[in-house]
Amino acid sequence: MKRKVAALLSVALMVTMLSPLAAVAAIYHSYVKTNNYGPLNMRSDVSVNSEKTGSIPYGKQVIVWDYYNGNTWALVEYNGKQGYVMTRYLTNDKPEPKPAPNPTPAPAPYPYADLTRMVDGFQDTSYWVMVRPATPGGFVHMRWAPSKQMGIMKDFFDGMQLEVLSQNRTWCQVRDQNTGKTGFMMRSFLQEIGYGGEVGYGAEMNTNPDTDQAAYQGDDFDADTSGDVES
Repeated sequence: MKRKVAALLSVALMVTMLSPLAAVAAIYHSYVKTNNYGPLNMRSDVSVNSEKTGSIPYGKQVIVWDYYNGNTWALVEYNGKQGYVMTRYLTNDKPEPKPAPNPTPAPAPYPYADLTRMVDGFQDTSYWVMVRPATPGGFVHMRWAPSKQMGIMKDFFDGMQLEVLSQNRTWCQVRDQNTGKTGFMMRSFLQEIGYGGEVGYGAEMNTNPDTDQAAYQGDDFDADTSGDVES
């Protein structure tokens, strides 16, 4: 009898000793992986409307304690702080590092011999225009010289206003009053507003376009109303 009691006590002691090990083994690790490489919001509850309690950078490892709402949310721990995140942005495998941004190419140098020919026929003028891309929400290039082979100085979005300094039938020399930049844009994507908002000659033309046809969308998650990722 004493041997049986001793054996039972030994088993109970082993179970007690192994329980913490079993709990530790149950801890689950995941990594943050967002399509736009931005941080993942941590919330106080399983809702995107709940209070934001922190954020977890892309690629960082978290401890997953439990799942909620059909495994769409998880209670995680990062840097000693707990909160809820959307499981759609968690992965078992460590994601690839965030790619380095592409360097901005240097503008093409002026071919001065051709520049004189390019601006031949331009007439001085002074009026205001509004940028009107072919695609609503898109943008139009400002170039160093009146040629689509010249480097792009800046992109101007739909509705931005510029001052026209000179022009020919196809191009306008424009100036951005905010930055002082001066360059050339195609008249077909400019609407005259300097004289009572009337539409100028350029707005009626739409040939030989120099604009990006697809509207600018930014990161994938900007249009994802169900997501919880910072851009």
